[in-house]
Amino acid sequence: MVLMSAWNSLNTSIHAVLKHVMESLHMKESNIDIIRLTSNRPNLTLGVIRMIGSPNNLANLKFVVPDELDSSSTVDDIMTGVVFVDNKTLACQIAKYLNSLLPEHLRKLEPFRHMHSSMSKEYNMQTFHEFTTPTGPVKGLVAKDCASHVHTGATMDASRRGAVQYKSLALSLALSEAKLKF
Repeated sequence: MVLMSAWNSLNTSIHAVLKHVMESLHMKESNIDIIRLTSNRPNLTLGVIRMIGSPNNLANLKFVVPDELDSSSTVDDIMTGVVFVDNKTLACQIAKYLNSLLPEHLRKLEPFRHMHSSMSKEYNMQTFHEFTTPTGPVKGLVAKDCASHVHTGATMDASRRGAVQYKSLALSLALSEAKLKF
């Protein structure tokens, strides 16, 4: 078996995750080749955050919403990014949860929106447009794979975009040089 990782850009927490995965799957080091590759993306920082309790505990995603938002904050104070999830129901729940963490005046704008293939083409197109427009009201998408092309959008401010893969083997966060407080 071969395990590949973007070794040079990962912090030490990924090593612990890799070790845990190998132990959980009863993999012997003698039967594994680990290929250490660079990510070839110097603008990305990868990390792993340990989940608290069950993956259904949406508080694990609280870090997505800045703590310092107040009545004078605007949607531009929210980092632009995508949260990828395993199912449509979870996408809706996460978008509602993230919006609930915002001050009332921002909550009404719903800067976190969910999208998936069962939604109307018009809704998905409008949501995508509002997300990729720099002054658009949508700052966060919560989606399945239908939005996988979104994160590569060149129109997003490169210093304020991120992607979170939620509910897979580990919660991983890829940020373009963004500084978040964990």
